[in-house]
Amino acid sequence: MSGFRAILATDEALGIGKANDIPWHLPGDMAFFREHTTGSGRNAVIMGRKTYLAIPPRYRPLPDRLNVVLSRQEGAQFAGARTMSGLETSIDTLNADDAIDDVWVAGGAGIYDAAFLLPGCREVLWTEVCGDFGCDVRVLEFRDRFELIRTSEPQEENGITYRFHVLRPKKSV
Repeated sequence: MSGFRAILATDEALGIGKANDIPWHLPGDMAFFREHTTGSGRNAVIMGRKTYLAIPPRYRPLPDRLNVVLSRQEGAQFAGARTMSGLETSIDTLNADDAIDDVWVAGGAGIYDAAFLLPGCREVLWTEVCGDFGCDVRVLEFRDRFELIRTSEPQEENGITYRFHVLRPKKSV
């Protein structure tokens, strides 16, 4: 298994979505996501089918990145995206591609939950959105597997406070 990074935003209850949408509107967080996952334009972003379809059509596929959609459905196709079936296999395949600099995992919940358990997760960029937004989709607790490296100063937009965190896997003793 080769390395990858994960990027996500959660509320304080580890919620990531509500009614197939993101329950907060934070342009600064979207810019953070775009900046990191785009890089030099040679990055891949892995996401599940529901996550990909939740992106408004005018923003699909995410520009300047290889969009990879995970689907168990044989023959599934998504406009502007490459379809693959397994998380570990897709990470290995993308890391073996000399045209790809960085591989990012970008959701949804089940994919994050699996990714956080993989030994190749080198870094997690986590936006912590203050408050509980009553999300109906949550990730499992992941913070206990990682150490906090850096936290930004609080940001505020649209009356919502949030912080950016960088986490790395805890070192085994």
